[in-house]
Amino acid sequence: MLEDAETGKPVLFTRLVVRFPDGWTGHTWSSSGGLSASVGPTGLSAGRHDYTVGLSEMEAPLGALGRGTVWVLPADTPVMWLDAAAIVPMGEAEAAGTVWLSTTQGDVVDAVKMLATGRQAVYLVAAEAAGYASARRRLADLRVPPGPVFWVRPTDELSRLQGLQQVWPSVEGAVVSAPVIAAAAERLRVRTGRVPCAGGPERRADVLDAWREAVEHLSVPRGPVR
Repeated sequence: MLEDAETGKPVLFTRLVVRFPDGWTGHTWSSSGGLSASVGPTGLSAGRHDYTVGLSEMEAPLGALGRGTVWVLPADTPVMWLDAAAIVPMGEAEAAGTVWLSTTQGDVVDAVKMLATGRQAVYLVAAEAAGYASARRRLADLRVPPGPVFWVRPTDELSRLQGLQQVWPSVEGAVVSAPVIAAAAERLRVRTGRVPCAGGPERRADVLDAWREAVEHLSVPRGPVR
């Protein structure tokens, strides 16, 4: 997603260059909505592969650079979906989240680590493009288990999660706080544990109790879906 840093508006019909550390280079264009997509290199090994996206040498400013990650995992990898809004304050909660961060976030991160034991953590961000970028940076600042940060575009929640489930179908559960994520996960028959949004008005004890219940609920192996 290419946006103007000052106005927040999409930058349209602009050529972008995708580069991987091994020298692979590809080109793409931002669309009428500012989105772009590209087919990357083939034959990537299992694991994490970072890349950069920038303007072509014919465009200014040359310093504009974004970073992304491709995750290559076997299709049968057991995964745990984690709603980013339950881990880092987002939207209106960002401004009021300072106290929450200092008193609660460490315990939440510990709970996330427990849920990710033996599973691949996949972080779901239901937000506009700027909110996704902010959430991804905030998650990177924490010592949460590494994993894909997946953009769940607003109004497209069900189809986005359905596509994610097709890539890694062994979804062992989801910790959710955003109602739209919860509804989509339940439609897809994914077990859910409900917790408050990060930075919300709930008491610290209530937040930790909700996470404790989610960990207990989702730590039990799931039987076959019928």
